[in-house]
Amino acid sequence: MKRALYSLALFFALLVVVTLARHGLGRSPSTTTSTTSTSTSVVSTTTVPTSTTTTAPANPTTCLGSDFHAAGGYFQGATGTIQSWVTLTKATSGTCVLEGWPRLMLVSPTGALVVSNVIAEPSQTTPFTFTDAAGNAAPVVMHVTSGASVRFDFAFTDVPAANGASCPSVGAIRVGTTAGPGLTTASTYTFTPCSGGRLLVSPFFPVGS
Repeated sequence: MKRALYSLALFFALLVVVTLARHGLGRSPSTTTSTTSTSTSVVSTTTVPTSTTTTAPANPTTCLGSDFHAAGGYFQGATGTIQSWVTLTKATSGTCVLEGWPRLMLVSPTGALVVSNVIAEPSQTTPFTFTDAAGNAAPVVMHVTSGASVRFDFAFTDVPAANGASCPSVGAIRVGTTAGPGLTTASTYTFTPCSGGRLLVSPFFPVGS
């Protein structure tokens, strides 16, 4: 009986050894390494230049008389009415805007202020036509650059009026614009505007127009 039990135990021990051998008992375990790959995404950004539009400034610089050098033109006239002009050449840097009629101050040969009556033409009360057609046109907006020239025409009579109005002697014209107090002086001639220093004056216009 004991021998039979011993044989049975030996059989089961052998069965266990065989089973474990089949399942890899005593073999080194297989190691699996998991590698995580990190992917970095690079976004290339292209900046498209913005289109810049240059517009005229809201408050452009307005020309002053002091921006210019002035020179008087020659006289021409018929039947007691004499015409002349003043040319203004921009002596300062940059660009300024000019429009309208000049402000004029008449000065005697000794430098004294002359009483005058400056009338902007065309006028309903004193219709007058200048020889140069540009002097009869409506004012235009001009962008005057450094070294560029503009001009205005003026006319007067040198015949004394019956009412005894004076004919003052003028040695220079000081010219300004509507923008401010700056003046420039044209002093190349002397003339005597009768009727109390009355001058008929055109708007500014480009030289050569």
